[in-house]
Amino acid sequence: FFYKDLLSTIFGATEQTQQPFLSRVINFYFKKNNTFVNNLSNYIKKAFQEVYSSEANLDSLNLLKEILIDLDISYDWVSNWIRNSLVNKTTGKFYSYKALANWNPNNQKNQWFWNIDLINLDIEVDEVKKNIDLWEFIVGFPSKLNNPITQLQIATKLQMIHDLSSHTIQYDHLSPLLHRIEARSKDLNKVIFVESSDHSNSNTDRDIQVISLKNVNKDIKMLLPLLVAKVTYSEQKTSNGNHSKIFNLVIDEAHNILSDRSSIESEKWKDYRLDVFEEIIKEGRKFGYYLTIASQRPGDISATIVSQVHNYFIHRLVNDNDLKMLQNTLSSLDSVTRSTIPNLSPGQAIITGVSFEQPVVVQIDELDDSRKPNSSNTDLLSIWKIEK
Repeated sequence: FFYKDLLSTIFGATEQTQQPFLSRVINFYFKKNNTFVNNLSNYIKKAFQEVYSSEANLDSLNLLKEILIDLDISYDWVSNWIRNSLVNKTTGKFYSYKALANWNPNNQKNQWFWNIDLINLDIEVDEVKKNIDLWEFIVGFPSKLNNPITQLQIATKLQMIHDLSSHTIQYDHLSPLLHRIEARSKDLNKVIFVESSDHSNSNTDRDIQVISLKNVNKDIKMLLPLLVAKVTYSEQKTSNGNHSKIFNLVIDEAHNILSDRSSIESEKWKDYRLDVFEEIIKEGRKFGYYLTIASQRPGDISATIVSQVHNYFIHRLVNDNDLKMLQNTLSSLDSVTRSTIPNLSPGQAIITGVSFEQPVVVQIDELDDSRKPNSSNTDLLSIWKIEK
């Protein structure tokens, strides 16, 4: 999941500022074995230290608060500095209307000021680390932290605190990226649950898995197939060195997922989505990864993908664009057989491709009612019928 190109495309990261920022997040927090959760208390400790060891920055303080909210951790449990800190924009210092340990009192204004004192800061930082570790031991981090996109959301805020403390970024340049990550995180948390691969209820070893996109929004309908393809293809390439297994990704209603004419997504997103699937269909066979697509509108699918298909089951098609696509793509289909496609009966199909010396017309038996999918058309005549 933690590929810069993939994340940049998903979240619409700009090339000059946001993509380099994402690279820093990935390289620091997710470069090697993902130990992000195990090291989270150290990361928060470091973020707290960076907030209070430099000029007061309200954006950094708010990011630290958001991280604790994301983890369902009380401010006061970590440090009462966090809840009570205010920022004096004129002096660039933190101040408080409540007495805080090692802050300097101003009796005339009934305020306490934080003048950066690294010795006292180290004392508070150690308390922060101890309090977070205790919280993790007693309460535990929320289960949503298992989701990699939630981890990315928190890691992004941690990195922003670091970059703001070192004055290497402007908050306004990166805040749109953070908002997009948060919005997409809410959507993905509704459809993805991440668990250990040795979990007793794991589905990863099942021969067939079905993922339905029936009830998801447009963003997830674009994103989920891409994630499934990207992750499973990468896994197949790394784990199938001895060619002992195959993976077949079957995409129904493929014109919704592999279209090159979509108007609801950016050109950059569309190009990346098609690049992933085109690489799979061109290179996947050598890794035992196969792609099977089904569509009533093959003319809408990327021509590169259709041209790489080896075998075709062609049912009745009447749209000119679909018929022209077949004519331009299928060298194994003669003109006589091609002319029969608009006249095929229900259940009839023409099978052609590299596995057949010549096109074959077949009649596929209808399933009995007990096994038939609930996909029949609405009987309009029975609805419109007026009983006398």
